[in-house]
Amino acid sequence: MSHSGGLALATASSMRHATVFVIDDDDAVRDALATSLRTGGFAAVPFRSAAEFIDAYRIGGPACLVIDLDLPDVDVLLGVLPTLGASLRVIVTSWRLRRRRLPDQFATCVGLLEKPFGHDELMGLVRTALRPESGRPDT
Repeated sequence: MSHSGGLALATASSMRHATVFVIDDDDAVRDALATSLRTGGFAAVPFRSAAEFIDAYRIGGPACLVIDLDLPDVDVLLGVLPTLGASLRVIVTSWRLRRRRLPDQFATCVGLLEKPFGHDELMGLVRTALRPESGRPDT
């Protein structure tokens, strides 16, 4: 087996065991995102608020966070985001991304998705976020 094939298998395996946390206060959007992620082969854990996510999150294996920038309590997450660990990669979503300034805490996020967005856009960014070379330690 070639080295590149082994790396591809390891990366695919890591992604299958990755968790994608979804924070969105809109029940329909949150459920649709979680379903889309599960269809794409990821473990999806939905939350309706940043506070609910912070209370439940524990630093662990490969993980990605998909968060709605328009959450009423997004400031709660912004305050603790640096302490959640470098392995938690962030994707920001919003209905108004082009008309907003992104908070400095999201400056290193993997990607931005303006709602509405498609399954393929979401899957592409999640795969990018979970690649070891995207800055997440390979676990």
